[in-house]
Amino acid sequence: VAADPLSVSQGGLTAGFDSSEVLESLRTRGSALTVANLLWLDSTWSPTAHVPLRWENVDRCKKYWEKNWRQMLERNQIEVAILKSDIEGGELPARGTWKRVSPEEVCVAFHSLCREALEQSRAEEEDWKTRILSCPVLLTVFDSLPAAQWHAQQIREDSNQQAFLALTSVQRIFDFQRRRQEIGSHVTPAEMETVSGKSESITSNLIACALRVWDRAFTIGRVQKVILEQEALHTESVFQGTSKLDGIVKKCASDAEIEFVFLLMADLQKQGLLTAEQCTSRALTGTASTHHKGLVDVYIMKHKIRTHLLEEFLRKTSTGWSEKVMQEVKATCQDIEVFRKRLGSTSSQEVLPDLAWKAGFPASADWFLVFVEEAVYKTKYDPQLMAAVRQSKSVQDVLDDQSQPLAEELREFEELLKKELPQASVAETPPQEQATDPAESEAATSEAFKMVMQDILLKRNSASLTEEATETLKLAERKCRVLLDAHVELHVMPESNKDMSELLSKSPAASTRGDHHSGLVMVWVDLAQTGEPITAPHTRVCPMNSVTVKRFCSGVVKSRDNSQCSLHPGDLWCFWDCGQFNLTKAVGCLTNEAGEKLTTHDHCLTLSYDYESLRATRAVNRASATINQIEHCSLITAEPFIQVVKEKSRVHFRGSSHGNYLGPVLKAPLSERWQLTVKEKAELYGPCRVAVGGRGPADQENPGRGAITKNRETLEPVFWHGKERRVVEDFLSTYSISAVIDLAASDGTVALACAVARRRYLGFTCTMVHKSRLREQLVYQLLSESCRPSGALYDPKLARALGDDIQAARLAALQSEGNGSGGDGQGDKSEGTAPAS
Repeated sequence: VAADPLSVSQGGLTAGFDSSEVLESLRTRGSALTVANLLWLDSTWSPTAHVPLRWENVDRCKKYWEKNWRQMLERNQIEVAILKSDIEGGELPARGTWKRVSPEEVCVAFHSLCREALEQSRAEEEDWKTRILSCPVLLTVFDSLPAAQWHAQQIREDSNQQAFLALTSVQRIFDFQRRRQEIGSHVTPAEMETVSGKSESITSNLIACALRVWDRAFTIGRVQKVILEQEALHTESVFQGTSKLDGIVKKCASDAEIEFVFLLMADLQKQGLLTAEQCTSRALTGTASTHHKGLVDVYIMKHKIRTHLLEEFLRKTSTGWSEKVMQEVKATCQDIEVFRKRLGSTSSQEVLPDLAWKAGFPASADWFLVFVEEAVYKTKYDPQLMAAVRQSKSVQDVLDDQSQPLAEELREFEELLKKELPQASVAETPPQEQATDPAESEAATSEAFKMVMQDILLKRNSASLTEEATETLKLAERKCRVLLDAHVELHVMPESNKDMSELLSKSPAASTRGDHHSGLVMVWVDLAQTGEPITAPHTRVCPMNSVTVKRFCSGVVKSRDNSQCSLHPGDLWCFWDCGQFNLTKAVGCLTNEAGEKLTTHDHCLTLSYDYESLRATRAVNRASATINQIEHCSLITAEPFIQVVKEKSRVHFRGSSHGNYLGPVLKAPLSERWQLTVKEKAELYGPCRVAVGGRGPADQENPGRGAITKNRETLEPVFWHGKERRVVEDFLSTYSISAVIDLAASDGTVALACAVARRRYLGFTCTMVHKSRLREQLVYQLLSESCRPSGALYDPKLARALGDDIQAARLAALQSEGNGSGGDGQGDKSEGTAPAS
């Protein structure tokens, strides 16, 4: 360090170090190019100390040094920061304290080569001394150290430097985090944009992504460690790219999933099962064609599978294992690093670790460890898992799919357990829906009966009915229940594909196969009926539940074709958008087992609503509010629509089955819809009541509508966006429907129309409460049809028992219908007191 620099001769000119000349140049020009002792640099100081060093770049610099060390220094010139305060004092900084601002990889590579050369042979000692004492250095004046650090950032982005010396995405994240700490935690990405190097496009979005990665991933110690290992030791890191890292953390729902995904990706690369070329942003997060499902979704599924295997699956199956075996298996499998430490890797050529801890393990335990490695820590089943995540299958669905290798492996495990424990029960019987208690059924029956009785007494303005009339009404109620049981089937939406498949296989409606002669099977998919938003449900609809829709579509398609390769030619799928959904995304749920979209034919039908009736049902009183009167329905068939559906005139509207318009449709008043209190609705919907954010308008004329402080006793429609009965009846008749499979039974409009028309119906409810309440509501509506003179199920015997005034009303209603003009385009039939709908 005390030695003076040597003079250098080049092109007939000799240059050396003269402190007075250097100071004069610094005062006049702000910089000076000279020859200096490389050891005068402060090796403990770095302008980017917060940024981790990438040792792979050091190795690259060493290769350049070995070829032509002076050319290396000329291209990657060492630059030193001289503070203005030092110049004003008339002296250069003390030797050994010079602050370097150029990339430190060059100096680190120089020192590394020097040490390696001297360790091998002392013969090159003089040569290396010459290099150290004749190093070209550019001295530059700066007002302060922060200004020097800023300049160091700019040098990193200088295109004249070696490209590999530029900051990597991981180094950028560390740099952005340091700048956020300097400015304050309240800083916004837009503010940070003004203090970042701009030799390349650094946008607010890039900074926001980088900081999100830091907050969610880099703060987890094991994740940061594995990323830095990849950064330092591998030429091609699987984590190279801010968009990749951001895509991973946005897909993961918890810190546990983030840690698992990063550790698994690093381990797969070590095993040679994953390369940087395979880890593009598109491959990791997916594209529209893959339903935005990629490798990250597969890894998250693996995390869920591991959790399921170590908790629920082992608890149910491995009842014969000792406590020690169970603890050892769980401790080994619950962490990938522990797994590799205790078992190694079957694909690695390294010596396997000591396996004495497995002494006394049964064969089933050894088998389970191998299965966990292949299913979770390797890529053997990745194609199957990719198809599963594209179909939004649950872990239970993946492991229960008997046609897939994973399920076959688990069956082999269970058989092995049976051989070890012949008397042990390998699997528990899945819970079944509890049978309805007779007392509850009777109570429900009386409830439906009371509702009808109340309506009749209110219309007759009477306090009671005769005993004969009461008995006749009870008989009519029993008939309505028989009619409902014969044609309508209600079930709570299954939570797994296996349960869905079993349910559909036993359903009469789902077992029906449509054709041109006996009629088509209509699959009714009304996306707005799968739940309800908590805020402003009268104007909003809940977001599309893609998991439920995919499970329903996959189950129905597979029940018609076990290979799930195509739609049944006798099926008519009806996807409704409620004026707000993207039907392309919904129709995209019709996939095969690999998650690829099926070949379909689409016929778009436009439905329009009457403005005044729609405005009344939306409870909108603000003059500035706009109302969408249009709703679309995609009619999906396996073959061209015109070949599947015969042309037929509509029943309640003008036009035919081959047309693309239906309307105008009158909405029934709110008072005639199924209504419950807000408290009862919350119980009925259960988890299907979704918080969508935002506060809706709190109209004074409609207390509780859209307000945060909603009155829990407010009566409101159970389903605000249900279809009108006349629309359903028109579909059943116009398209010659023989059976209906409904995604969401909602308010029972489709089920009621099917019961009246004697069509088989299968519908799914949100909860058991929804199922029981809807069933009684349907009985009530069918019984009301029997009592109403203009009802489709009008019972003359019941009318005579209730009194002659009912018969008179019947004659009056018939006469009114006979004189109707039907000028509104919806036919001349009416539904009781309700307007045409």
